[in-house]
Amino acid sequence: MDLRPHIKPFLASSIKDIWPASTRQRCLVVLTAIFCVVTIYAAYAGYVPPAHTFLGTISPLAVMAFPLLLYILAVSLIICIVFWMRGARMLLVTLIVIVPSAIKIVPLHITPYIADRAKGDKTFSLLTYNVMSFLDFAGPFKEGVPNRTVQYILDSNPDIVCLQETLRAAYVNTLNITLSQRNLRDLRYPYQMHWHDGGIAMYSRYPLKEIHIGDRPDMPYPHYKAARVYLHDDSITIINCHLQSIGLDVSDRNVYHGATGGDIDFDSIDAAGSKILGKLTDAFIIRAKQAEFVRSVLDSIPGNVIVCGDFNDVPLSFATRQIQGNDMHDAFAATSFGPRITFHDNRFYFRIDHVFYRGNIGAYWCASPNIPSSDHYPLLVRFKIQPDK
Repeated sequence: MDLRPHIKPFLASSIKDIWPASTRQRCLVVLTAIFCVVTIYAAYAGYVPPAHTFLGTISPLAVMAFPLLLYILAVSLIICIVFWMRGARMLLVTLIVIVPSAIKIVPLHITPYIADRAKGDKTFSLLTYNVMSFLDFAGPFKEGVPNRTVQYILDSNPDIVCLQETLRAAYVNTLNITLSQRNLRDLRYPYQMHWHDGGIAMYSRYPLKEIHIGDRPDMPYPHYKAARVYLHDDSITIINCHLQSIGLDVSDRNVYHGATGGDIDFDSIDAAGSKILGKLTDAFIIRAKQAEFVRSVLDSIPGNVIVCGDFNDVPLSFATRQIQGNDMHDAFAATSFGPRITFHDNRFYFRIDHVFYRGNIGAYWCASPNIPSSDHYPLLVRFKIQPDK
């Protein structure tokens, strides 16, 4: 059968379908194509190392914008299916391309595994929480009201607690932490480690042993501490991280807060824009170095490992990709349904607290309740210890 007479009409109709005759339709096609390319780039921009270059500066910002782009894509796809099938096909192809990144932002686990202790399942729970120095995000403490952050930790009753931004004990009497709260904490968690130089702490029902992992000489501030916990005839190495924050000052936050609230002062934004962008890029670069160090530690530690804490970076960023590598699982992405944020201050709505794990342990439940006492929401994960194969 000679197909040559049919090839030219087929190509002509395909080009016409992609590139319509109407000028208005062509503009829509171009704008949609640009949006699709930007969205695909944002989905994988976390593979670009941050740097003081155009690409190294834009890529981390694109990663931060990806959840918003994903939301716009989903809404636009629904609208286009009804009104504009040509655009719907373009958006659908884009969605298929970005699925590996999208499911890390919006996991779709509908029926979580339920541990069955009657069958001998060995389980434990871990809480990671940036406690904002045990202050209260809502404002001054009220007389007679116990510290809400401490009370949540006690009420959630995890087996292992990993905290960031803890406060030095000298100030504990000003924080409405009651004697009963402290006594219950000490009774419930007989094994405690405090590293006040880094504001990091670990509490555990099970024996803890500190592991000295060192630090990078060019970053003397200890952003991460490690310990080995012994439970259920097994051991797990836990690395508690608090990576570099953006470091925006009050004026920077006010500019951002005003811009996102609709009060746009272009002169202020223009003056502060380069300053804020420089701080963001500096923070991205420092976190990348910290993540590379944590990754080198992970590569040197065998067996069960959990890395958790306040990473100050989103799931698809260069830093989180470095730490997670190809061997660590994201507890939230592996167990949850739908998007979630863990930071909520000054309209910065991002999931920057993470729990990664590997070994013969598996996350089967994860929650991040809206506890308003800190600028971070806690992340509580339940694990099952898998039997050795």
